[in-house]
This record gives sequence, C-alpha cells and structure tokens, in this order.
Amino acid sequence: MSSAGVMITLSTQNKEETRGIVAASSTGAERTVQGTANAILRMIFQKSAGEAVKTERVYLDLSDGLVHCTPGGNKAFENYYGFRCDSLDHREPDRRVMAMLMDDEYFRFALFAVTPKEGEYNYGVGQ
Repeated sequence: MSSAGVMITLSTQNKEETRGIVAASSTGAERTVQGTANAILRMIFQKSAGEAVKTERVYLDLSDGLVHCTPGGNKAFENYYGFRCDSLDHREPDRRVMAMLMDDEYFRFALFAVTPKEGEYNYGVGQ
C-alpha cells in the first residue's frame, strides 16, 4: 500500500490569507502518485472533481514499460497522434483517488469526489 497527496494554495499579496484551491490524494496498491498527479492536472485544466478521479483511458505502466489503453483510448490516440497502444489490457488500478476543487471566484463552495468502486455510490459528486 502507498499513498500520495498534493494541495495547491493561493495567498494574498501580503500573505495575510492563504486558501486551498485544489487538493488530491490517493491510496492503494498501484499507481497512487500517478492518480494524485493526474487529478490535480485535470482540475487545473478545467475538469470537474468528478472527472478528475476517473481512471485514465491511456496510461504508461512503468512496471512493464507498456502503454495500456481501453479500446476507445486506443482509437483516440491513433486518430490524434498516429500512435497505437502496446496493450488493450486496460484494468482499473487498485487505488482510490479523492479530489477537492474550490469555487474559483469567491470560495463559496468546494466540490469533492472519490473514486467509486464497482457498484458503489460516489457521494462526493452524487453519481
């Protein structure tokens, strides 16, 4: 088991106030650091917290050196980059990712999400 966590803060110019604007953490047996980093990057690039915790359709597995894809991810990769995935043996990693995204205007609310396991309800995003 391993875990990873990242929080990005925003401080006022005189540093009187600091607020967390984006945070993510993950725990599990595989690819936890990748899950945390991807969640942060997805939220920075205007994805919702719910989208940020989803498993990637394409990923590089450092343990075997292969690029694994879902069939749809392989098709998109081929169309956009002319690259074919090494393996279509895509599986959900044994990890849970949690993400938090603050309202960027007035800090009135925060959006939370947790990676749901098969058949579980994701209380953080209501799905």
